[in-house]
Amino acid sequence: MLSYLQRDRQAAGLAGAAPSGGASIALQRALASWRAVMRTRQFVAAEGDPLCWGAVRAQALLEGALAAGGGRVRILAGTMPHYSAGAGDEGHSALSTDELDRVAAGTRVVIGPAGVAPTVRTSLVRQGLRVIDATCPLVTAAQAEIRRFAAHGESVLLIGPRDSAVLPGMVGQAPDAVRTVHDVAEAGDIRVEAPGRVAVVTAPGTPGERNRMVAEAVRGALGHVLPQDPTTYCHAASDREHALLRLAASSDAVLVLGRQNSPTLASLRNSGVRAYGAARIAEVRPAWLAGAAAVGIVAAPGASPALMADTLRALTGLGPSAVTRQVTTTLVDRGDTESG
Repeated sequence: MLSYLQRDRQAAGLAGAAPSGGASIALQRALASWRAVMRTRQFVAAEGDPLCWGAVRAQALLEGALAAGGGRVRILAGTMPHYSAGAGDEGHSALSTDELDRVAAGTRVVIGPAGVAPTVRTSLVRQGLRVIDATCPLVTAAQAEIRRFAAHGESVLLIGPRDSAVLPGMVGQAPDAVRTVHDVAEAGDIRVEAPGRVAVVTAPGTPGERNRMVAEAVRGALGHVLPQDPTTYCHAASDREHALLRLAASSDAVLVLGRQNSPTLASLRNSGVRAYGAARIAEVRPAWLAGAAAVGIVAAPGASPALMADTLRALTGLGPSAVTRQVTTTLVDRGDTESG
């Protein structure tokens, strides 16, 4: 048993029990490992859902459809990349656009937050499928910007990384008018027939700082571009990056709760942060806390909603502790459109 006295003189800590023999020896070794990292410590929790507002909204719409019954729900493939099914949730499956003509009329189909091209929507209606549109409103707004520019005869340069889930649906808004630009190198090589008739639209879900670098490179190459309405920008990815940087700066080590291959964990490690990943409390190792007076904790997309609270409850048993919470959110005045 490991314990310490709190300010109210009440004992707190860790305890374990095991039969004699090998199990008892293993328990003693485990307790010794945890004893070595007991100390006064601050835990800094990154508040907020690891998913953006549009993804949370889409997940709620899907779960509402599942709860309503009425048969299986199909999710249009590629439009809902971060959906995390609940335990025992088997009422849905992915649906590729190649399968649409083989799906029974009346089947419920969810368009995820990444959205789809108008031609896909037309196919869904033609097949008599019941569409649940969970497209992120900011994706819808960016798609409308593409259609607006194209209708006025402008070429549209769409800025976003190659693996962005929103690109197919956005390109599909005006395929003859849209060209994708993935990075600064491509932006510098841009050549268009009418340089004065070019508009730039950025893909939602991409950090704004990255998008601005590419957009400025396009502007430098062409001299002039038409910008999208700035109230349609998505700030969720930037907020996430800023939150991670702030968390790392105020912590000696960071625990990322969720799958081991999460982009959140990779991003922190690539930035030189002492970061560890755990999908369950049992995966946390004492050595991760060694020498850490301040430990940051952040949930990766797909992590169990209860994992943050359970982890804090367990780790605060390792000595006098304080838990602080950090929130990073960009609020934009954009009339009746909610911020991302």
